[in-house]
Amino acid sequence: MSSTADAGLVCITREALQSGWIHFEAGALARAIRRKSRARSGALYTYLLGVQPDELRGPLAEFQSTRFDREDTKKLCAAIVGSMGLEAPALEVWEKALEENWPRFEIDVKAIGPLPAAAIIPELEELFQRKTFHEPIEDCMRQSWIDRFTGVRETIAGLLTYRPIMRADNSYLLDVYEDLLSELDGYAMNMGALLLEEKKFEVDGENGRLIIGNGIRMACESRRGRIRHLVTHLLAPNCAPVLEAESRRYARMTSFHARKTILIHPAERAIQQELSGGNLRLTEQQLSACAISLWEFDRIYYYLVQERTSFGDMEPLVEFLAQEFERVRAVDGGASLVPLHYAIRAVKKRLRAGGAQSGLPELTAYVRRLTDRIERFLDDFGLDKGRQVRENLVELRDVLGAVAEEAVQAAAR
Repeated sequence: MSSTADAGLVCITREALQSGWIHFEAGALARAIRRKSRARSGALYTYLLGVQPDELRGPLAEFQSTRFDREDTKKLCAAIVGSMGLEAPALEVWEKALEENWPRFEIDVKAIGPLPAAAIIPELEELFQRKTFHEPIEDCMRQSWIDRFTGVRETIAGLLTYRPIMRADNSYLLDVYEDLLSELDGYAMNMGALLLEEKKFEVDGENGRLIIGNGIRMACESRRGRIRHLVTHLLAPNCAPVLEAESRRYARMTSFHARKTILIHPAERAIQQELSGGNLRLTEQQLSACAISLWEFDRIYYYLVQERTSFGDMEPLVEFLAQEFERVRAVDGGASLVPLHYAIRAVKKRLRAGGAQSGLPELTAYVRRLTDRIERFLDDFGLDKGRQVRENLVELRDVLGAVAEEAVQAAAR
């Protein structure tokens, strides 16, 4: 801070709360302000972005804080201008400038997203560069289960050192981080209970893999798959949810009934009302982002819109269905079937609404093959106990048959 300055301003984000550097700099500014205050007027202000005043500690808590809103910002500007001893005409200039520039400033500040996970946890990718997380247990020829167990515990210890700053961030990243720790802990417990006797398994003479019972394999591999999924989620550039409040809340719920009652059904009603009024809450760009989001509720929202509108072509929607299936397969059926359920439903309703026009032979043949693969996978892993997905598949096949028949009739006319 210059010795000739009349005021100092410190911008505080959630990440900055855990920064030793920002507290050091604030302390230096505070000392300079106190020296100047004895000579003539001077002040230090904190400008809070996503932080509450009662969260400030140390030197930061000693000074007047300003929230990021129009009225508080106007008071801050008035205080800074007042400390400069300006005349009345200058006061009118700054007030007019604030009113003219605030809308653009507000948009720009709100567009600033939280730091990516790799910036908060610089060693995130390195922590998971172990065979423990990349090698299926039936490929672990060394069979050194103690080493694998120890590797997981070391990774957990490394991640826990970042817990204070992750909690200070308090964005969607915290939810994924806590889920990752929970899966790691479950993975370690599974290995501790099932493998730490250093069991030796026979090697399959045909494929060269260990012969491990499905119970042990599923218990460990489903955890390992979810861990890899969460790490990928944290490192992905599209990590942020589009519908942050709803997507975070959905992810924290464990009951499908609660998810449907509290989030999905209200979203269906809201979408119907918005479409009736011709004003969907999301832009086309945001809706497209929902389709490729890593967050389940974002994608479900996209499928709910697809059921009720002709937004986009059928081919991408079918590809999104295939991607939902691949997400489930990637963790051997350990992923949620809910987005897959709504993707099937969206394809079914769009095909039914489009009739022969949407029934391109190549597309319908691809969908039919995809439904067969999904059904075989559900059978192999004993999934979909309530049969909601299977019932949708049966209805989708009926629609495919009707569309094909309609296309034949249209060609014969």
